[in-house]
Amino acid sequence: MDIKVKRKMGKIKRLMFGYIILMAANMYGCSIYDGMAMKPHKTTISTTTSMTDIDKGDSDKDQEKSSVGLTVKQEFIWRDK
Repeated sequence: MDIKVKRKMGKIKRLMFGYIILMAANMYGCSIYDGMAMKPHKTTISTTTSMTDIDKGDSDKDQEKSSVGLTVKQEFIWRDK
């Protein structure tokens, strides 16, 4: 694996870890406050990664393209008072 790809994957992992911490803090903050009528019920984080080789005909100009997708879905429920 190329060093550039490793660096990008490291950045992506740190970004995903940050999102997880943010969602955990949000869930904790909502659970300690009694005045909220809505509470977090379910949080789903999904990631997609892909690596594509682009062949340009000349072996010197071949490229490698990587892409990452991150989806965060949080469902809330109404709390009965």
